[in-house]
Amino acid sequence: MFELGSLIDTTLAVYLHGGEWNWITYPCYTIADAHDALVNVIDDLDYIMAQEWSMKKEDGNWIYSDCNRRPILRYGDSIMVRSRENRTFYWNSDLDPPEDEKPIMTMIYVYDDKPDYETIMINSIDGDPVYDEIGVFQSDECVGASVYDNYPIQILAYTDPDNTDPLEFRIVTSDKQVVELQPRLVHSNGDLYPDNLMMASVYGFRHIDLSPKG
Repeated sequence: MFELGSLIDTTLAVYLHGGEWNWITYPCYTIADAHDALVNVIDDLDYIMAQEWSMKKEDGNWIYSDCNRRPILRYGDSIMVRSRENRTFYWNSDLDPPEDEKPIMTMIYVYDDKPDYETIMINSIDGDPVYDEIGVFQSDECVGASVYDNYPIQILAYTDPDNTDPLEFRIVTSDKQVVELQPRLVHSNGDLYPDNLMMASVYGFRHIDLSPKG
């Protein structure tokens, strides 16, 4: 199939509105570390959300949804960024490209990707159960899941903030038993909350500790 079109000018300035979310598209053919691609404006940003990852600045440090690797940008990726002030910047893609790794997809827990999500970072599970995948549910529907590799585990959860049902967590252990989990501690924006119920949050970025129900 052939289509007529024109290439995006990667040298054009990009304008960001301060204090709000900005949708922008990465126009460079070279894969880039998100920090490198946004180097001209990274110090003014406090939150970046892509399809497969997110990163948020807390106490002056960037926290990545996937702690095992730094986020990367590929040609055509659309991301949402939040800037503290109005800024104009230019993409930078002249540095050596990083290795292009895709996240491992879950097989047990299936969910639908949606435009908006919240980031849930799981720091630990009491008892250190052995399992392959962990899923988060809302109204008994899986809204996000991740394969276990190491803690912390990141889940991009496609929750509905208008749904008042609490979020639930489940794992399938090595002997095929389903274990339901509940939040024991919730870390949000530097604050710590003991909480057995966890509600959906619009563009949230929370760290949690889990324990088995009952």
